[in-house]
Amino acid sequence: MWIPVALTLTCACSSSSSSGGAPPPPPPPAGGCAVDEQRLDDGSCQAPGVPPSRCGHGFRADGNGGCDAILPPADCPEGQMALPGDSACKPVGVAEPPKCAGATMAVPGEPACRAILDCGAAPWGATPIDATTQYVDASYAGGASDGTAQKPWTKIAAAVTAAAPGAIVAIAAGRYAESLSLVGKPVKLWGRCPQMVELATSGRNAAIAVAPAAGKSEVHAIAVTGDGVGIAIASGANDVVLDALWIHGTTQIGVDALAPFVMHASLIDGAHGRGVRVQYSAASVERSVVRNIDPEPTDLRLGQGIVAADVGLRLLASVVENCHGIGVLAGEADLTLTGSVIRDIQATVDTGEYGEGIAFDSGLGASHTLTVQDSRIVRNRTYGIYVLNNAVALVERTLVQGTLSRLSTRELGRGMEIRPQHDASSKVTVTATVRGSLFEKNRTTGISIASAHLVLEDSVVRDTLSTESTGAEGFAVAVNSATTIRADATIRRSILERNRGVALLVQGGDAVVEDSLLRHTVVDADTKSAGYGVQVAPDASGVQGGTLVMRSSLVDDSVTGGVVVISSKASLDACVVRGTKARPSDGRAGRGIVLQPDTVAGAKRASLTMTASLVAEQLEAGITLDGADATIDASRIRDTHGEAATHSFGDGIVLQGHATLALTGSRVERSARAGVAAFGSSVSLAKTTLSCNAVDLDGDADLDGSPYAFDLAKDNACGCGKGPQVCQVLSSNLAPPRALGK
Repeated sequence: MWIPVALTLTCACSSSSSSGGAPPPPPPPAGGCAVDEQRLDDGSCQAPGVPPSRCGHGFRADGNGGCDAILPPADCPEGQMALPGDSACKPVGVAEPPKCAGATMAVPGEPACRAILDCGAAPWGATPIDATTQYVDASYAGGASDGTAQKPWTKIAAAVTAAAPGAIVAIAAGRYAESLSLVGKPVKLWGRCPQMVELATSGRNAAIAVAPAAGKSEVHAIAVTGDGVGIAIASGANDVVLDALWIHGTTQIGVDALAPFVMHASLIDGAHGRGVRVQYSAASVERSVVRNIDPEPTDLRLGQGIVAADVGLRLLASVVENCHGIGVLAGEADLTLTGSVIRDIQATVDTGEYGEGIAFDSGLGASHTLTVQDSRIVRNRTYGIYVLNNAVALVERTLVQGTLSRLSTRELGRGMEIRPQHDASSKVTVTATVRGSLFEKNRTTGISIASAHLVLEDSVVRDTLSTESTGAEGFAVAVNSATTIRADATIRRSILERNRGVALLVQGGDAVVEDSLLRHTVVDADTKSAGYGVQVAPDASGVQGGTLVMRSSLVDDSVTGGVVVISSKASLDACVVRGTKARPSDGRAGRGIVLQPDTVAGAKRASLTMTASLVAEQLEAGITLDGADATIDASRIRDTHGEAATHSFGDGIVLQGHATLALTGSRVERSARAGVAAFGSSVSLAKTTLSCNAVDLDGDADLDGSPYAFDLAKDNACGCGKGPQVCQVLSSNLAPPRALGK
């Protein structure tokens, strides 16, 4: 990332020279508008700065050429957010249920742990009895079992054999040490409750194996444990229903399915390898909990919560917690999470890698869709949400919070990562839309995209922490072009606040920011520098520059630089860049907008187009142009105070390194040093006012001896308090600031 280097001190002002023949300022035009004002259709005069009608959605005019965001009076607590225009904070995502143990569980929306199912009255509880029901009771000792309620079977397998297709098998309390094979016909197993009915297998067989001809079978209200898979569903055994189950302590996968099934109101606890695996088919998991999944002894990489491959998975109002490696993994499959919680996913046991909440790999072929709505993704590792390859992702009304660093390296910890494979062809496209969501207290980056496409709307990214291993970074949003695909991000009606290093980082990509607030960026923990609101720079090769288009937005209370543009292009329209502070390490810098070249050989010139905007309350400079080109119209640069540490600098606009500036219809006022200072650079002014600056216009040779040039031929006004005066260029032997370095 870019960080500033030390700045030179200013020299004291000395001799001055006239601009030589600059015309006196013209009288105000008819109607009384000042030289820098625009005449509106209703005949009124519009001063430079942001017109009140151009303040963004949820913003209001501040009466001084800028805009303020309308927000609640106090910061929102964790898990809540407010957008510009909101009067109160609101919670995001589903409420987090309590953690439970044993045969108890809680799903989102439940405030306390509860039993999986009420057991009802002995012996059959709430089992729906009919004329075809086969009865099972392990405690029956009367002999001559025939499956009636009076003479029940003592083994479930006997009842399954005797049952007619689709019949109910009612199971009384007891521990049944057997394995069940459902073959040839569907049946409906129905226990009194999972706390009292347990099926325990041994010999590494599946406790319940469902064969193809037994599709549409149902398993209700029993517990499953033992030395193998809990429930195995074969290919072709479609539409199995799993309900109110407690699958616990299995030495292998809890549910392993090759056919579509539905599981609801169930608890999978302490399985090994994976809690649920579904392949080549669709599955729905509803109001269930998958927790404490450990690796298999022969493969310490595993311990995943739910895995879906090749078709799809729907997770509704469920919890996946305290698994290893990945909470929910989908590969070449569609994945939908609604009202669910993915939390506390741990690293793999063998290497300390991973720990993702959601990992979604669409593959390099057909595109697949990830949808996360009204959910809570918290305290996972490495990535909260990881989206890879030909994916289309939608995240709405979701909280992604507190993602921890990778255990093995103490790096990463990003809220959301969106990217193709490193070796992917240019045909691979990853697209994500994040709407109405809150990313907070993640590490390194809130949302990171690499050669991908992002739309961020009505969302907040805040309090991103620096990398645990180095103390660097802490970005809100990072846009990087890492392959031949150019990354781009559109940010609308959003807030990026209290992040570290840079709020919005664009490297070799494109960003559009509209109606948004970027504020209170702080320095990272490593360099204790930067703290930029926005940084736009080339990609890692230094060849492909970035672009920034910002409209009706506010960059407030940054450190070192508000908007920093390195060998890239920026366009600001109806924007405010305000209150940039000095870096705390040496009390220097504090620039509103910075343009300069990269340090690589042959670096491109940076460029800026700015209209109807305000740059205010800066320290060292309002705008610095180093070897860069800027066109500024109808804008206001005011109250540049000077550097706090050295009581020096304080230019409204400063140019050096053969920079160029076309300044029209604008106002530069109350600069501690020069309104416009050109060092070996060219300035053209038209219909511009320079008011109450220590020196309105300063021209000096650059450090390499290059001369300055001013064109003041068109309607300008200078002076302070005595009416318009002739604009003159003074040569005050000032010194330019150094570029912000790499």
